[in-house]
Amino acid sequence: MSAPKKRQQAKSPGKKRGATIKHTHALRPFGIKTNSFELPVRAALLALDAGIVSGRSPNDSLDTGQFMPKIADIIRMLQGSSQDSALTAWSKVDKAVRQIGPYRSVVFDDALIHVVLHEMGGWSGLSRKTDDEWPFVAREFENRYRGFKSRGDIPAYPPKLLGISDSHNAQSEKTMGFIQPPMLIGDAAKAEQVMRGGTDRPLLGMTKLNVESHILQLAEKRAA
Repeated sequence: MSAPKKRQQAKSPGKKRGATIKHTHALRPFGIKTNSFELPVRAALLALDAGIVSGRSPNDSLDTGQFMPKIADIIRMLQGSSQDSALTAWSKVDKAVRQIGPYRSVVFDDALIHVVLHEMGGWSGLSRKTDDEWPFVAREFENRYRGFKSRGDIPAYPPKLLGISDSHNAQSEKTMGFIQPPMLIGDAAKAEQVMRGGTDRPLLGMTKLNVESHILQLAEKRAA
C-alpha cells in the first residue's frame, strides 16, 4: 500500500499582492491617504484582479464597461460614482427647499450645487415649480450635476444663492440692512469655503453693441 500523497499547499499569490501594494502607494498622488484607506484599497484592487467587482470582469470599466479599470476608476469606486453624488446633492436641495424655503438665501457645502442651480434659474426660481414639475426638476438637476462632475469642472459660481427676500432687499439702499446672513446647508465649514470661493461678478458677460461702430462696419463691407 503506497503512502498517502502529501497535500500540496496552495501557493500564495505573491505577485498579485506585491502589485496591489505597489498600486496602493500609487494612489497617494491622487489625494487618497492609504493609511486610512489601506484595507478598502487593497480589497478593491484584489477584487479587480479576481474580476468580482460588481459582477464585472477585469476588462470592464466600472461605469461604461469598455476599458480595464485604472487608478481613477478605483478612486471613483471608493468615493462614489457621479450618479451617487448627484443623488446626494439633490437630496440636500430638496430638503432645503422644504425646510427653509425660497425666501432665505442659502449656501451649500458643494460648489457644484451653486453652479447647477444658477444655470437652472437660481434658488428663488425653484419656488415657481409645481409638484407635477418637481420630478423633472430633479432629473434636470441630476443630469447637469453629473455632467460637471464627470468632467471634473467647477465653473465660476455665486457665493450664495439669493432668496426672494434678500433679492428684493438688495435692490434698495433703504432695505439693504434687512439682508440676513445665508443659511449654511450641510457641513458648515465646507459651506463657508464654498462661499469664499464664489464670485459676485456677472457670470455671463453682456456688452451693449456700439450702434455707430456697427453701422460703419456695415458700410465698409458694402463698399468692399
